Amino acid sequence: LDIGNNNRLILIRNYYEDRNGDNVDDDGVIFQIDTREVYDTGMTCGPATITTADYNNDGLMDFFFMKNNSDQFGYSGFVAAMYINRGNARNPNFRRYNQSPNLNFTSRFQQAGIYINWAADHLCSVDIDSDGDVDVLAISQDKIFLIRNPGEDNFNLNNFEISELNYDQRTGFTTGRGGSSVDAGDFDGDGDVDVIGGTVNDYHYLVYYDNDGTGNFVRYELEIPNDEATGTVATCVADFNQDGRLDIFGATDRWNAGNEAHMWIFKNLGVGVEMPVNWSFNCLNNCQAILPDPHDVDMSASLDYDGDGDMDIILADANNSGDYYLVVNEIASVYALQGEARSTNVVGDLDPERYAVTKVTVSRLQMGWTGRSRVGLSIDLFVSNNGSEWDLYDTYLENELTNYTNLHQHNFLHFGVQLYWRAVLNAQEDVMAEYDDASYDTPLLSEIQLEYVFVERREYSRTSVAAASFYDDDSNRKKVLIGASFYYPGWQGQLRAYDITSMSSTSSASSQIETITRPDITSETGREIVAENVDILWDAGELLNNRSAADRVIYTAVPSSGVRRSRLDFTTSNAGVLGPLLQDYNNNTSGLIDFIRGDGRDWKLGDINHSNPVVVGPPSGNASLKGDGYADFAETWEDREKYVYVGANDGMIHCFSVETGEEKWAFVPYNLLPKLRNMWGVDAATGARYFSRDEYVDSTPSVEDVYIDADGDRNQEWITMLVCGQGPGQGSTLAGGTTGNFYFALDITNPDDPQPIWEYTHSSMGETYSVPAIGKISYRGNITWAVFMGSGYDNIVGGGVQGHRFFTLRADDARLIYNFTVGNVNTRRRWSNGVDLSRSLPGSPSIVDTDNDGDADRVYIGDTEGRLWKIDVSDNLRRASDWKRKTIYTDRDNYPIITKPAVWMDASVDGSPPRIYFGTGGDDNAPNDGLYSFIALIDYGNNEEVEWFVGDADNLRLDEDLDKGDLAAGEKIWADPQVANNVVYFSTLFGSIESVDPCENLAGEGKLYGRYVKQIGGSIVGSSSFAGSSGTTLEHLDLEIKTRAAVTIGEQSGTGGTRTQEVFIQEYDSTIQQLKLPAGAVLRVRSWREVYRIIKK
Repeated sequence: LDIGNNNRLILIRNYYEDRNGDNVDDDGVIFQIDTREVYDTGMTCGPATITTADYNNDGLMDFFFMKNNSDQFGYSGFVAAMYINRGNARNPNFRRYNQSPNLNFTSRFQQAGIYINWAADHLCSVDIDSDGDVDVLAISQDKIFLIRNPGEDNFNLNNFEISELNYDQRTGFTTGRGGSSVDAGDFDGDGDVDVIGGTVNDYHYLVYYDNDGTGNFVRYELEIPNDEATGTVATCVADFNQDGRLDIFGATDRWNAGNEAHMWIFKNLGVGVEMPVNWSFNCLNNCQAILPDPHDVDMSASLDYDGDGDMDIILADANNSGDYYLVVNEIASVYALQGEARSTNVVGDLDPERYAVTKVTVSRLQMGWTGRSRVGLSIDLFVSNNGSEWDLYDTYLENELTNYTNLHQHNFLHFGVQLYWRAVLNAQEDVMAEYDDASYDTPLLSEIQLEYVFVERREYSRTSVAAASFYDDDSNRKKVLIGASFYYPGWQGQLRAYDITSMSSTSSASSQIETITRPDITSETGREIVAENVDILWDAGELLNNRSAADRVIYTAVPSSGVRRSRLDFTTSNAGVLGPLLQDYNNNTSGLIDFIRGDGRDWKLGDINHSNPVVVGPPSGNASLKGDGYADFAETWEDREKYVYVGANDGMIHCFSVETGEEKWAFVPYNLLPKLRNMWGVDAATGARYFSRDEYVDSTPSVEDVYIDADGDRNQEWITMLVCGQGPGQGSTLAGGTTGNFYFALDITNPDDPQPIWEYTHSSMGETYSVPAIGKISYRGNITWAVFMGSGYDNIVGGGVQGHRFFTLRADDARLIYNFTVGNVNTRRRWSNGVDLSRSLPGSPSIVDTDNDGDADRVYIGDTEGRLWKIDVSDNLRRASDWKRKTIYTDRDNYPIITKPAVWMDASVDGSPPRIYFGTGGDDNAPNDGLYSFIALIDYGNNEEVEWFVGDADNLRLDEDLDKGDLAAGEKIWADPQVANNVVYFSTLFGSIESVDPCENLAGEGKLYGRYVKQIGGSIVGSSSFAGSSGTTLEHLDLEIKTRAAVTIGEQSGTGGTRTQEVFIQEYDSTIQQLKLPAGAVLRVRSWREVYRIIKK
């Protein structure tokens, strides 16, 4: 802005030219006003600010200009306008701010309360949501505003959304001029844009907002450690030292903070612990004034003025000299301690509906080093099949920095249809006089070639079937199996009910196995029905897909008070409320709501991956153990229809009728609202919208009848409560906390009127796979219903450790009443594969009532460090020390225990102590040659002892007299064991089950074990309950394929003197089978499929 000549907006051109290559401009003329390029006139002003970008995606640079006539939180001659370039790349052309095609934001900024108080870097251009359209940030008062670009197809003033940034707290700049400078970039390298802000006043920090990945921001303070460096008026974000990480350059104002004009830099040192990023502060020029008298800075810009590959700085003194200053960045002849290189997508376009990249091999890798020595040099090589989640391929140290061909094959840990590599180059610091954090040496990377494997579409399942029965309109009893599965690639969720009422089966004294149904992608129904007299009763996915999106009943929740939530219809009529929460990429809130409801999608039901279907009917608890009023509650709801509840990766937990398969309703947790936009992606090149799969409600619900004040009216009542985690479905910090890992609770007493109760998160909470246990305790002298849960795997880079705590919450309001942290054990040297598995509690807890009074007395849970914990919850809880906890078993090799412990008490023996059954090895990171075990433990209260085990006695250092069998090397126990008919069942598998490569999961074998928990006839406790056709005892049953799913125990039935037990199995390829076992007898086996977990229904 040329104040001295008609207050005109005019172009300053870069005339740098270095023909002789001496890095010095040939004629000394670098920047010069081009009087032919005047874009506006008469722009009288006091404070002003400007930012540039290509806002309408036409390939030409535009700019956004804002000014006022005086420094105030008010408007006097105020202008805010986006100038759209009408020229070409070499000859830009603009009209006055209030003429088309410019967008005049003046009145909209005034309506939003955006002011400019002091000349500073108040504006920043950044594609904050990575949709290919550049948005604008504005800092004003103690607020930061987001002006969201709707995209080139909707590019008009009214379609720009202006709102405060979705942060947990404002900047804190509440005095003086308020916020002055705003900038943004992906500082922590997690794939999303973070935001910083500063003020010209004497505040000793920059405000730092960490993006949680959903467009919601958590506030931190980045301390400015030098008292003479406060008063931040200008910031620039760039990789100034070319180490692959974004740094922050800052300059200070003279007049407001009382300091001379200084310049400083925060060097980015990588991911932090207390803060998302570690920073190193350096006040440049020995913290002396950087500009001539009167030493003032007002605005800045970063650019590579001399084309040497590093970013330089332009500073402007607006209020006094009116001069511009060039700060030249010269890269030193030494090297940074870390640098990063990253590829673009190397596979081209694969159809995500048909294919998925699952494996990669580095076929050619050329590395080296330069400098004085290779000591301390290394390269970490990462690969990704989606561009956001990175797996370590390998690390190459010192002498390993050489050339390779045909390296090992890597199986991806995440789902995707792209392929990227990323290399982090590391060096150790050398002592030198002139520079800190520098080295004379650096590793080199010159070539990478990749080969990859992709898979085609098939049907899979990681869940168990649910068995249910009901009476139809003719009073005929119907028996059904409900199985969940998904197609991959494509991520189409499936939920089908099979009518097995008249299924033919052979009665005999030996076990019989029958395939009920298997996948058939060529069939109209997608299934082949194998068993006789079995039909598909309903297909919920098909029914939902044929249903109008507008006809669905979908709820969500918004905050009420504290953690409590109020229900809100997820409809376009509530777009005004939902818009700031959803933050659609193109500001199309109604379009996003319709898309989530299913409009414009090929398939409405999202994939059901780790969520077991749970059937809920009339209350069925024991009234004498439940408590007062329960009998009346059960009578009131004795005719309640049965529904099946299941989570899906479409953002919802669904409620389907067991009788018809119709969706009754679906519910979107509040914390997932900002993440829903991920499902409706934007092609950055074309602007086209498309379905993009993510993880949402990916865990199994827990349901219990409880006596609580669910609605906050201070009156307790009996309700049916559902509590569900989200597994890897990380939500938004908008709902609280810093991790995005949540549990949510619903009141489903009346299926016609479900109500949200609360959502809970914690800074130490990991992925919420742990299925909660719900029980009664004594808390501060009162009977209190409590929710017990583990935590889960750590999914936060930096920011401390998540997943290492056990939680107990009040069921009514999710208040944390008890928790403890598990310690860390370094397994890197102990395990053959060198993995140090992060300490966490991803398994589910079990509770036991030892005195049969209806109250929980003990809780058992395992952790990934091979420990089984007991928490004695029988005492009245007033303080944490009232509940005693201890490890009652520790695996010698610290192999992980992720199974839910099965607890059995012999009802025929008074005072029978609890027996706990669990296994080790259930993690893909556990070594494939480990010697794992299954343990039967007796808990006498004051002491515990191993009753028997299956494993290697020498390795476990247990009495060999207790040894009831062996497990082969690499035979892992993933299954939650279950006791039925005096037999404990557990299953094992070899290799992987959570790989994104289905072929990897299908490969290998599994085994099923059955061991007596009680002496029956001539049986021995701990001995096998299986027998072959010849009557010989079988130690285990070999399974044909593996499964990540559970086995369901069905009914007992029979004729004559033979009674059989129904067992239903859903395999990883979604095949469903029935196995009838003789109840209470030695089993005779004809053939088997695999079993993962047995759940008693």
